Formats: sequence, C-alpha cells, structure tokens
Amino acid sequence: MALTRRTFVQRAAGATAAAPFVAAALGARIPALALAAKNWSDPTAWPDLRVPGPNDIAEVTGSIIVDVSTTVAGVTVTDGALLTFDPDKHLVLESSGNIVVYGTMVMRPSASASHTVKFIDVNESKFVGGGMEILASDVGLWVTHMGVLDAVGTTKQGWNRTGDHSTWLSTDELISTPVTPGDYTNFKSFTKGSAVPTSPQGFKSEILNLTRNVKISGTPGGRAHLMFLHSMVPQTVKNVEISHMGPRQNDKGVLGRYPLHFHHGGDGPRGSVIESVVVRHSGNRAFVPHAAHGVTLRDCIAYDITDAPYWWDLPTGSVLDTSDLTDDTLWEDCVAALVHPNDPIRGWYLHGFMMGSGSGNVARGLVATGIGGTKNAAGYQWPSMGNGRPNLWVFEDCVAHNNKANGIFTWQNDPNRHVVERFLAYNLGISGIVHGAYTNRYLYKDVEVYDCVYGVDIHAKSSEDDPRLTFENIYVYNASEAAVHISKSNSDNDGKPLFIGGLLTSLHVNNASNNGTHPGEYHFIDTGLVADEVTVLDATKGTVIYVEQSVNAWEINDTGNVTVVDGGGGGGTTSTTQPPATTTTTQPPGSTTTTQPPGSTTTTQPPGSTTTTSRPPRNTTTTTQQPPQSSTTTRPPRRGRPRDGVVEDGRGSEVPGSGESRSSFLGRLFNPFEVAGERSGAYGLTGTTAAVAAATGGTPTVGLVSQIGALSQPVPVVASAVGAGAVLLIKRRMLMAEAEVAQELAELDD
Repeated sequence: MALTRRTFVQRAAGATAAAPFVAAALGARIPALALAAKNWSDPTAWPDLRVPGPNDIAEVTGSIIVDVSTTVAGVTVTDGALLTFDPDKHLVLESSGNIVVYGTMVMRPSASASHTVKFIDVNESKFVGGGMEILASDVGLWVTHMGVLDAVGTTKQGWNRTGDHSTWLSTDELISTPVTPGDYTNFKSFTKGSAVPTSPQGFKSEILNLTRNVKISGTPGGRAHLMFLHSMVPQTVKNVEISHMGPRQNDKGVLGRYPLHFHHGGDGPRGSVIESVVVRHSGNRAFVPHAAHGVTLRDCIAYDITDAPYWWDLPTGSVLDTSDLTDDTLWEDCVAALVHPNDPIRGWYLHGFMMGSGSGNVARGLVATGIGGTKNAAGYQWPSMGNGRPNLWVFEDCVAHNNKANGIFTWQNDPNRHVVERFLAYNLGISGIVHGAYTNRYLYKDVEVYDCVYGVDIHAKSSEDDPRLTFENIYVYNASEAAVHISKSNSDNDGKPLFIGGLLTSLHVNNASNNGTHPGEYHFIDTGLVADEVTVLDATKGTVIYVEQSVNAWEINDTGNVTVVDGGGGGGTTSTTQPPATTTTTQPPGSTTTTQPPGSTTTTQPPGSTTTTSRPPRNTTTTTQQPPQSSTTTRPPRRGRPRDGVVEDGRGSEVPGSGESRSSFLGRLFNPFEVAGERSGAYGLTGTTAAVAAATGGTPTVGLVSQIGALSQPVPVVASAVGAGAVLLIKRRMLMAEAEVAQELAELDD
C-alpha cells in the first residue's frame, strides 16, 4: 500500500517512510536525501542526540522535516542538506540568529496550513550592512551560492480592480487604495465582493490582498532581512508575506539589508520567479534585484514601505564599471503603495519604482500610489546616475495616482530613445510628468493626466538631430495651472522638443536660466493649444513657442508677442506679423509661486503681480475652422492590463472584444463630450450643453455620433455659441479617425 503524507507524519521517525514525502517536496531533485529524512522533534536527527533549543544553532547536515514549532538561536542548512516544513501543519520556526541556507529549505504548506519563519530579539543597532559576507550581527535569512529557498504558499491573486477573485477568502486582509483627489495616505480596509471605490474621473481603486500562508518576518523595531547572496541557482518564491523586515539605524535604512534582496549573483539566479509576494511594514525598501540578472517580479505588492520599494544600487564609478548593472529584470503587474521618505533630503527623490541601469529591463502594468515625499518625488524615476550606461527600459501600461508629488520624474542626459508608452496619471500633488535634465530623446506616447497642477513639466531640450524629444498624444484634463509648464533649461543647444497630437490646451513658460543665456524653441503640432491659454511668466530671451493647428500656425516669443506664420499645416517658414492685441494676464489663480528646476530653491512673485503678454488678434469675421488633419490618434488611449480574463480600460469597463454591445461602445466612446454640469470641469471645457450642441450640430452625444459618417469633411463651428477654446477641444476629441471607428465597430459586429 502506498504511504500517504498524513500516514508519514503519524509515523514521523521512520526514515524509509519519509522518502516519498521528501522526494515530492523536492520534486525528486535530491532523492538520496529522502532516504535519510528525520523529524526535527526526533533526537536521533541531531549529531548530539538532542533537539536544538532557544540557545542552540541547529545544523542541518542531512534531511530534516520541521514537524513542530520551535525556537532556536539560528539554523545552518549545509551544502547538499535539506530542511522541509511539514505541508499539513501550522508551523512557526523562530530564530534569534541567522538562518543560513547552503542547501535547500522548502516551505510549501497545504491550503489548510501555514509556515512561518520569524526572527526575534533582533538588535538593529548592531547591523554593519554592505559587504559580500554573511555577518552574525546582521540577523536574517541568507541563501547563498548553491542554496535554494523553495517557498510557495497557496495561490493568491495579489490585487485587482474588481474587489473579488476565486483565490480570495472572506477572511483575507484586503486594502483599497485612495482615489479621492488630495488623499495620499488613506488606504482603507475592504470587504471581499464589496463595491470598489471609484475616483471622480471614473477610475477604480486597486484592491490589495495582503494575506499569505507562508510568512517570513521580523518584529516592529527588530527587523531582519532576506538576501540571496551570490546566488548561483534560480529561486522560487510565490505567495509569501514578508513583514517587518529592512532594518534601520539613525533613521536611515541599513545599506544592503532589505526584505527581499538578490545581491551580485550575475547570471546565477537567472530564471528566478518572485510572484504574488507581499512586502509590508518595511523599514528599508522592499524588492532589490541588484546585479542579479533575469529575475521576474510578477503580481507583487510593496505596502507601507520606507524608501523606494523597487530599486537597486546605481553605478557610482567609471562608466566602464558594470558591477552594479542589472539586466533582464521583469517588473509586471506589481504595486508600490503607501511609501514613506527615508529622510527629508531623500524625500525630494522618493519613488515607487526606480528605472535603474542595465539592459533588457521591462516595466509593465505597474501601479504607484500613495508615494510620499516632496518636490521631485514620483511614482517612477529615471535617475541622473543612470547616464552614460545601458539604461533603456520597456515601459508600458503603468499607472500613478494619488501621489503627493509626481507621476514620473526623469533626470537624464543621453542619446538613447527611451519610450514611455500608455501611461495614466491622476490625482497627483504636482505633475503627471517632470522631464529633465538637459538634453535627451525620450518619447512619451499615449499618456493621460487628470487633475494635477501640471500635466507635463519640461526642463530638458531635445537633441538637435532626430529622433527628437517627443510628447505624442498627451491628453491633460483639468490641470489647475497648465497642461504644460516649460521650466528652467540648462542646455545651450538648439534642440526643439516636439508636442504632437493629444490635448494640451494651456501652457505656462517660466524658464529663466543662468542669467537668461539658454533660450529654447518648443513645437506644438495639433495639440489644441490656443494663444489665449499661453502665459509667458519669465522666458529667457530668444525663447520661441511655435504652434501649428492644421490651417494656421503662429509663434509667441519671450516677450509674449505673437506672429502668425504663413503656410500653417505644412510647417511654412514665411511669416507675417499681425498687430497683437495686448491684454493683461494675472498669475494662475491661487498661486504666486514660480516653479524652479528640481534641486533649487523656489522664488515667490509679489502677491497680486501681473504679467503683460501680447495675444493674437481675434478675427470675429471667421467663424469656421478646418479640423486638424493629424495622423495621430485623436482620442485617449485605452489602458489597463487584463485581470481575471477581462480586458479593462482605465475605468474598469470592458472594451471591444470582451462582449460589449455596439450601443454601449458608442455611448461610452462619446461620454467625455457630455460637458454639462460637473463633467465640464473634468475635461476643461466651457459653455453649456446648448452651446456645445450648437457647435456640433446636435446634442453632445447624438451630434458627435452623427459626424462619424463624414469626418473627412470640415466640421462647421459656431464660434459665437461657445468659447473658441472649448470649440477646439470638442473638435479634437471628436475627430477620431474613420478607419479606427470602423475597425472597432467591425469587431463588435463579429
């Protein structure tokens, strides 16, 4: 008769009986050890025929099965040895000293059991940190060289936006992320299956599941760490909770001692999978794959973390030094939530995810929310120290919301074409994107920013040759000061940043720099920008804003003078100056602060001060405009990644291909044009429903739908019925390419 696991546990001490159980736990990787397996509670399993106690360091030299909860002063699993937790029992292994794994440690509980490694009585003040050696003072779980940690809990989806999942239990600890503007810290308890909180813009909260039945922890004030030191083999850590790890000293994190840390393994750990792992209540970061290549982090959660949770050391020496590079990392569907600054200075640059140096790295479907800090803090950061080394990332379908400062912060100078694609930012304290530093070629494509101070705050110039620094299809809604803020530029070149397509309806220019020695030229092509919404606060002499809108083009210089350029729509070069209509423009309501470049001090304008700028003349005899004939997509991109087999857009609703009806698709597609009442503020439009109807030839929805059959024809606009700015916004949002609409409707018909 075959021996079951339960029968084996009952018979406990039988070495021969243990063989099937241990072989199964290992996947038959070390079959020889299975023949000698003994229980932890069996005195004959130990060299001195005595079960280790609280003052002993247990040395595992063969195969030991943890069958009872126990407390020790440390554990060493020697090379080739095996320590396995009984899968059918609730077990806690407490240790006041290091657990060092040269062999294999297996934690794979059944769904009705749990396995815990807990470090107790840890003195964080004694940590040394850094280095390449195992230190008795730096208490933690060390897996080194050929050592393996095989820790796999019961499967849990880490998070979603539906509030329920087949792997979730009613007893699980669930947390909802904040979605209310101005809220950066209010993470609430959530009940499985309840209605998911929704932001004013219609975006759903992320619901985080923090419950796992494999746990590795320290204690509050007695934090330990987990390090894969010079790991030479792939690791598997799934459905694990890591809590109260990451020690601190003098209110700073101990260097190199993090909750889950791959340290200088090179290609050894390639193929490692860290999946649905929760790091919470960390005093020092969360996930650190440092100079360890080919590590995948998928569906992981960093919650309530001090200092940047997803991170690795940056190179500090010569550009030829590759010792700190990390290659082929995949961060997919991971969350950084409730992140605190390490100290006030580091708080300037706090971030959820750092896009570190290396090759082949991918960031996909990430969420950064509740990121604290000040000034340049952000959900995602491309750091200046990444310059001069390989540092290209695939970056797509990521979200930043309810962060105290920014969504993205970039401060790099290099010739590479970095691509940031399909990014969503909302409810941020400052900007959707802060882009620096001096000169680069980044491409931001298909970006939506809602309810921030600025959509894009740009410091850098473009490289002088192609490809240029480009912002393509950037949609900014309800920016409290401006969709685009051109800040201080320190580059003395002639590169011209390009904004093309999308919806950027307002611009502030405030780029005084180095006594006015570095002017710049910025191009806006078919972005919906109108001269009435350009405010020149303090521009370096020689600065030019060039705007092209299909049938016309114009420039504003550093004094605010407007020049209408002949040959708009084709980038004509012959220009004629029109008599400017001079108006007085006051600083943005409620603000007298002039934003300075990152790292510098701010200066304040005198309260109530004004800036005089020249505006283009208003030709009251012209009431008809041609629609922009741009080849770019003229509606916001759909975003979101599949969760639970449902393809979502940013608002959690299904899209074509997931069973949506034709009428539902049309209604949802044109919903943004319902500008009456509270919707008007959210989309930056003015005027009443009647005015919009007059401008579009019908009610907002019906009128727009009726235009689909004739989008290639000019759309008449009654300028007197609604503000010119609103008309332009409406036009840009409604001129969706005919082919795109036809394709999506065809998919629905299928």
